[in-house]
Amino acid sequence: MSDPEPSAARPARPDAGRRAGIDDERSIVPPSRPDLMTRAVTFAALLVTLFAAHQLADHVLGQTDAQARLKTTPGPAGWAALGRHLAAYHAVVVVMVAVTVVGLELRLSASGASAGLLISVLTHALWDRRTAVRWLLTRTGGGNFAKLARNGMNGMYLADQSLHAASLWLAALVATLL
Repeated sequence: MSDPEPSAARPARPDAGRRAGIDDERSIVPPSRPDLMTRAVTFAALLVTLFAAHQLADHVLGQTDAQARLKTTPGPAGWAALGRHLAAYHAVVVVMVAVTVVGLELRLSASGASAGLLISVLTHALWDRRTAVRWLLTRTGGGNFAKLARNGMNGMYLADQSLHAASLWLAALVATLL
């Protein structure tokens, strides 16, 4: 005589898998949201890619010394330098995101990709002009941090990079959700 199937012998409790630590996608992904895990993976892949692209584009391939020096200056020369930096920076970003999306077969809509790119361009321009960074620091108690520029530390640069990271998080989230 064969043993009865476990489910036939006794009904499984709905939370049994979770309490036992068993990975059961039914206990993780609500049945009403089958796209939840796909969105989470897309968001994570985009965020990592955007962060890597940011590091490469802001510090190696997407900005010359002249652009870095001039992009905060007033007038047409400053805006032109910033525009050249934004174009080179986002060329790197677009290539890296495209390779990731195609290579991993991620689901990303054209409107999501466009919105994420627009957020990145606008916020990058905002933070790189540095006026908004200084304004934010002085209004949140970081006025002295904004002035810090010694012993290898630069408060404005560190704040700029932190704000870029937060903006990339927003761009990845919006791109994923649209």
